[in-house]
Amino acid sequence: MWPVLAVVVPTALLVVMAISHRWITDDAFIDIRVIHNIVAGHGPVFNVGERVEVYTDPLWVLILTVVRLVLPFVPIEVVMVVLGISLTTVGVVLGSVATVRFARPVSKGLVLPLGAMVVAAVDAVWWFASSGLETGLLFGWIGVAWWLVARRATPGARSWGGGTAFILGLGPLIRPEAGILSLSFFAAVMIAERRWSRLSRRRIVALVAALSAAPVISEMFRVAYFGLLVPNTALAKSAFSVELGQGWNYLTDFLHSSDLWIPVLILGVVTLARLGRWFRGEHRFEASVLAVIASGAGVYGLYVVWIGGDFMHARMLLPPFFVLALTSWLDLGEPLERRLPLTFLTVWAVAAALFLRYPPIVDNQYGITNERQAYLDLSRVAYPVELRDYGASWNYRHGRSDYRLALRASRQGGRLRVVSACHCGMEGPGGWSVARYPARSVLPEVVFANAPSLGIWSVEAGPRVYVFDNFGLANPVGSHFYLTGHRTPGVADLTDNTWLLARFASPSATLPGDERRVVRAERRVLRCQPLAGYLAAIDRPLGWSVVWSDLEHAFTWTTMKFSSDPFVAERQLCHR
Repeated sequence: MWPVLAVVVPTALLVVMAISHRWITDDAFIDIRVIHNIVAGHGPVFNVGERVEVYTDPLWVLILTVVRLVLPFVPIEVVMVVLGISLTTVGVVLGSVATVRFARPVSKGLVLPLGAMVVAAVDAVWWFASSGLETGLLFGWIGVAWWLVARRATPGARSWGGGTAFILGLGPLIRPEAGILSLSFFAAVMIAERRWSRLSRRRIVALVAALSAAPVISEMFRVAYFGLLVPNTALAKSAFSVELGQGWNYLTDFLHSSDLWIPVLILGVVTLARLGRWFRGEHRFEASVLAVIASGAGVYGLYVVWIGGDFMHARMLLPPFFVLALTSWLDLGEPLERRLPLTFLTVWAVAAALFLRYPPIVDNQYGITNERQAYLDLSRVAYPVELRDYGASWNYRHGRSDYRLALRASRQGGRLRVVSACHCGMEGPGGWSVARYPARSVLPEVVFANAPSLGIWSVEAGPRVYVFDNFGLANPVGSHFYLTGHRTPGVADLTDNTWLLARFASPSATLPGDERRVVRAERRVLRCQPLAGYLAAIDRPLGWSVVWSDLEHAFTWTTMKFSSDPFVAERQLCHR
């Protein structure tokens, strides 16, 4: 009964708190715009007619698209919230069951899984379970993966096949860095497979093939369809750059919230001590399995610190913390001195659930944001989930303005096409100006408008508006800029509106004198290789010739970098 209560009670608390903290972040609306375009037959694109991969969670987008097709009458935002909380719950419950199954054969007494209790006490878990992001799916997959490992690692377990390996290989389709966990879970199952059955070379090859099937298929599609080796967002955010100083700030921000350093320290020390005893004793097999999974979580956390973390508090470090919590348990048969640290976690969990909260500030001195609080303030709604809940926000109203402009242009039979250049920052309402010019482009949109806040703005603007992303996530030009220096983690450098004018303003447009010279230089850059070839490829209708060109030039286009200063970029690309 006690193991059941150790799971049911905190899981119920987690569900209640996640529901009471429900919301949808702006980034989730980026996925929603892509899903709308898929359902409308335009493909997995952000702007109709231009193949740019603006998401990093293809499996989450695929699942939501399927649900949207099956249940078109349910708002996609509601689907995101329900699925996120449900999958988080599945991950906690199934992961806790896996812990009991793995620990029971090597424990001296009753086994109490601690994962549900530790995870349910963290306010950031409540936020991101329902945020519309892929966190809930990642938690659910982690729980399933740990359950598959535990099922195979216990004596008398049946051999596993390609289906298990395929599931373990889905990690990088949820988040690219989750591929680290895919490899660690797969290694753990391979250790178990080697112990309980004979592994032939043919079987090893078959299992590796099953593990890599989904990532390989996804990568082949990415190269053939988008013409790049990585998502456009990875280029825009410079996901391979080193930002150790900011990463340390992100880690300390995470550990200090809810005093998370307490459970992380206790769980880490207890896990290391347990592994030491097992390796010195008769449980080397179990120690190997647990060590591989713990190492995967550690490498995941180190990678997050290495790249500088994220601008959202806790988001990137929650998955390794979740793995660490799930793979820990209290053995009531152990001596008192071993049980006391884990028992103390109960005190921390109660205190954290009742009192410990991340400060309700929008952002701190490190550029790290309390994302949920930011969107509560923006929407002025207690539970901002659907798009209409953001009706009072400045980015919604800008999107509505672009939608109305596109509607007027469309009513004129497409004869009127407009570039709408808004000089506005991430502040509102007020304080901005909008300049409009005649537009010319091979793309089908009738309005070409910039947006310094991508999700809510773009969904409200609709598919007839080409949204020029100032942050580069959906921008095939800005994502290739060199970093100009330290920037907010998880955020790309800004792309100036002059690049919007260079790409889409009609040559006959009368531009201000201070912009005319810059735009002329940018237009020369856009005609130089390899940038010109890349833009032509992603803007042309997809055919075999385009696919072949994508395969041939993907490496060149992915590694293409140039300055955001058009006069410097002209020398770099045009060799002038």
